[in-house]
Amino acid sequence: MNVFNHCSSYVADVVWTGLSTQHIRQGIEGHIDLDRLREVWMAISPVNYMERFAGHKSKKSKFIYTTYDTTFLPELSIDTISRIRSHGIDHQVVVLPCGHYTMGETPFKFLDGYHICSFFKKWL
Repeated sequence: MNVFNHCSSYVADVVWTGLSTQHIRQGIEGHIDLDRLREVWMAISPVNYMERFAGHKSKKSKFIYTTYDTTFLPELSIDTISRIRSHGIDHQVVVLPCGHYTMGETPFKFLDGYHICSFFKKWL
């Protein structure tokens, strides 16, 4: 069983597009572009492991993301879910109406916790 809070197919995309990761992009931009950064960070990117992950048919997964996230942009999470679906991975999706950091604040932290705990309670 797996629960993923915030998701992106490529770690590089989060750094390249995220508001809170702008300082990292500014430090490397001009030395590397997004395609090369994806390639360099492939070992830490979920997209690299989806086929292997799909091979574990008994695994259940839940993906939780937010509609107003400026760090893990919603389109990055939607891309991840699309790839998960294309691999036939058993999963559930929860979309919270908040942002990246507000997910850790009331009431969203309680909603997030509820979704995580109820998922584990059901499948453990």
